[in-house]
Amino acid sequence: ASTLDKTAEAAKNPPVRIVRKDDKIHAIEKSDSSCATGVFFDAGECKIGGLDKPGYLAWEKKGSNVNVAVFMPEAGEVKVTLPFAIDTKKLPSSIKVKTVNDKFSTVTITVASRVQSTICLPLISANK
Repeated sequence: ASTLDKTAEAAKNPPVRIVRKDDKIHAIEKSDSSCATGVFFDAGECKIGGLDKPGYLAWEKKGSNVNVAVFMPEAGEVKVTLPFAIDTKKLPSSIKVKTVNDKFSTVTITVASRVQSTICLPLISANK
């Protein structure tokens, strides 16, 4: 197929959807809900999750796990809300659990200054 054909197909069936685009959050999610990313200019939440301070959040489901990446402009703890339940019995010791229910999980992650923290969390269930 030509580039024009591929472009036309992508226009009909976009591989990603814009979840939110405003002055607080720019977020997109893959059409099959397998991964998402967002820039949080301020604390906030949307369909893909949330942060309690400005930063970058990305996640990708991989089988029974989810890889989560958080980038913060300043070092410290950040409260991260994810749109699915995680298995708290198998978490890395560096993760502090705040809330887990069947619809979402909130954990606290410590991030070094201007460094991305990437963790793998076990899922209980994947919600769409």
